[in-house]
Amino acid sequence: MTIFQANSFLILLVTLQNALGSIPTLQMISSNSNDPNNPYLSSQALYGPLPSSLTANLILPPPSDPGLCSPLDSPVSTEDFSPPAAAPFALLVPRGNCTFQHKTLRASQYKAEAAVVYNNQEAMFYRNGSSAEQAVTSYPVDKLDYECGNGEAWIPEEDLKTPYYDVANSGRLDECGSGDGCKSGTCVVTGERGGPDGTSLRACCMWDIHQLLYPDSSLPNPGIPTLFVTYSQYRSLLPSASSSSSSSPLYTMEVRPYPTYNWSTFVIWFWGVCVAVFASYKAGDGLKRALGRRGS
Repeated sequence: MTIFQANSFLILLVTLQNALGSIPTLQMISSNSNDPNNPYLSSQALYGPLPSSLTANLILPPPSDPGLCSPLDSPVSTEDFSPPAAAPFALLVPRGNCTFQHKTLRASQYKAEAAVVYNNQEAMFYRNGSSAEQAVTSYPVDKLDYECGNGEAWIPEEDLKTPYYDVANSGRLDECGSGDGCKSGTCVVTGERGGPDGTSLRACCMWDIHQLLYPDSSLPNPGIPTLFVTYSQYRSLLPSASSSSSSSPLYTMEVRPYPTYNWSTFVIWFWGVCVAVFASYKAGDGLKRALGRRGS
C-alpha cells in the first residue's frame, strides 16, 4: 500500500461518514418515563449555542407560519398561536423552504427557547428544485434521498395528490414503507413510471438519517439552540406537540454524555498509525531495490 492509497482510504472513510449522515451528539429526554423512544437522539447545528439541560414543552408553530419561513422583518402574529404561559417551549418545525438558521431565528422571535427541526419528504423535493413550482416537477434522488431495496411500491397516479409530498398521500406512502427494511416507515415518489399498467409511479423507502445543520452566513447568529430529529422520531413526538393538555410531557434537551475514555478512539488511532507506518515502508520498496542493485 502506497501513501497515496492510504490517503485515499482515509478520504473514503470521511466520504462514507458524510454519506451516512451525522452522528447525533445531542438528545431529548421525555418526562414520560414510559416513552419507548427515550432518549431521542438528535444532531446539532453548526450555529447558535448548544442546549444546556433545557427543559421545555414541545409545540407546533402557528398555522400561519408552519415552516417558520416568513420574512424575519415581518411582524410576529399570535392570533393563531397560544404558547404555554408559564413554561418554556420549543417549536417542532419541518425542514425545507428556507435555511435552518432562518427557522431558528424565526423561532426565537416567537419567544421559543429552542427549535427542533425534523426531516420530511417535502424538503427532498424543494432541495432539488429552486422554487415551489419546480418542487412539483423535481423529484428526490436515488441513493441520496431514498433506497428502493429497502421498500418500494407502484402506486397508480390517480391515487396520489399533487404535490406528491402532500400529507394526503401519507396513507399510501406509509403502506409502501411498512416493511421491516424501511426504517423511516414511509416512502417518497421517485418520478419513475412503470408497474403493471406502465403508468403507475414508483415510490421507494425514504432515507431518514441525522445530519448537521449548516449555517447561513447572510444571517445573524441565533441565541437559541437547534436540534435535528428524524422523520420517524417526529412521528413519535407529534402527539405531545399537538396536544394542548397540561399533562403533556416536557423534554430535556442536552448534549449527550460521553465516557472519559473511549477505547474505540485508541483502537482507531493505533490502526491509523499502523497503516501510516506500513504505507511508508512499502512506499520505499522501489528505492531499496535500486540501492541494492547499486551496491552489488
